[in-house]
Amino acid sequence: MRAQQSMVTLIMGVMLFAAVVTATNAQQMAQHQQMMTQQHMQQMNEMTQRMSRIMNRAHQFSQTMAQEMQQENMQLRERHRNMQRMGESLGSMAEQMKTTMERYDAMTQDETLVRDRVRQREMERLREHIRKMGDAIDQSFQNMERINNRLQEQKPTEKAVMHREQHMQQTSEMTQQMNRIMNRAHQFSQTMAQQMQRERVQTREHYRRMQRMSESLGTMAEQMKSAVERYSTLVQDQSLMRDRKMQRETNRLRERMRNMADEMEQSLEILERIDKQLQQQDAGE
Repeated sequence: MRAQQSMVTLIMGVMLFAAVVTATNAQQMAQHQQMMTQQHMQQMNEMTQRMSRIMNRAHQFSQTMAQEMQQENMQLRERHRNMQRMGESLGSMAEQMKTTMERYDAMTQDETLVRDRVRQREMERLREHIRKMGDAIDQSFQNMERINNRLQEQKPTEKAVMHREQHMQQTSEMTQQMNRIMNRAHQFSQTMAQQMQRERVQTREHYRRMQRMSESLGTMAEQMKSAVERYSTLVQDQSLMRDRKMQRETNRLRERMRNMADEMEQSLEILERIDKQLQQQDAGE
């Protein structure tokens, strides 16, 4: 009898201990999730403010170029017009970036998308790609400002033609990459629309959020394609390519845009992986 009572006491003790451990783990996970959410919100707010500053700088840059065009001769006027258009493209990308961050934030509020650890990691990777895109936009605009400041001092170089040909080939590759991203984003958006028609009402919203996110990436790719075309026009200007410092700045600008293109493509790949995980989960249920 005593042995039975001891066994019962032991079992109850183990069950109580397990319950305490489970509750503690749940509490720790909830605290961790809350801390991560607060960090995400802070980072998104900082990036939103940063994009707003870039939009203001792009507007001021455009006004400066407009003033320059009124004062310069025809050749210099065309150069400043090209730079103005490039600045406007970067400003439009910063504006679309704000929309992208808002849609990412909406995805983080969807419990279906963040309650799974694998999808949490995918969302963290997506946030990092978005942050890097914001960095690239900011750095690209700094390159544009330095190019404008450098235009007054130039030294000839025989490598100008070679550099222009390299720029043209690389910008052509980026244009093709933007076309691929635009097509993939469009296809992904159509897939999400089909999923929303088939899925239950309560699960449609996270597909809608992913669809909007892919649409933002597609729009950014379209704007990026326009920026690449305007960059291509810039580097055909011999005045920009006759100076070594100018060449370095245009090389950096091209590299920033290439980085943005890569981050867009990888962000879209994350959305595609999340979609596959959700379909597998729904099939399992």
